[in-house]
Amino acid sequence: MTSNETRIRVTIEQMGRIWRALASLKDDLLEKNPKLFALMSEGCLDDLQRMGSELDQYLKQLKRAARSVPRSNRSRRRSSVRQGARIV
Repeated sequence: MTSNETRIRVTIEQMGRIWRALASLKDDLLEKNPKLFALMSEGCLDDLQRMGSELDQYLKQLKRAARSVPRSNRSRRRSSVRQGARIV
């Protein structure tokens, strides 16, 4: 696994933890004190937005890289992936 793949995996896992924390905060606090919930959730939402933007940037880089690969290499790579081979 490349460092980029590791970074993306960790980012997605972290986003999942933040969503679970927000859900718990919502269950515990939203009805009792909506203003406090809004205040406490703001940082989590900012982090989720930042991480989502990072993922978007990475996906754009992947698309650009895929477009730069000649068509003959693309078809060869797809068939290798279908067969379960790992391309390094």
